Amino acid sequence: MRYAVLKPGDSVLETQHRSEPFTLAEMQKLIGGYVQEILGDWSALCHELKCDQVIVLADEDGLLKRLPLNESALEVLRVELVGNVLVCDARLIE
Repeated sequence: MRYAVLKPGDSVLETQHRSEPFTLAEMQKLIGGYVQEILGDWSALCHELKCDQVIVLADEDGLLKRLPLNESALEVLRVELVGNVLVCDARLIE
């Protein structure tokens, strides 16, 4: 199963492989805070991640923390998000 972490300032979507689902603590560490699912039609990313369903997660308090705009997320997802964004195969989330 594949995933990517989009970080502010990164310009390339680099996917990584993982065999086990993320724990809540791991997701919070990757994102940098409380986890919030970002709803949308992410079906276009299924080909890139080689999966049937994609989930996008971001820091729930990113705006309150004044995290920087994630231009990578804007380019890939066409949504303005701040801070780190986790894009992953839905099977990696329990």
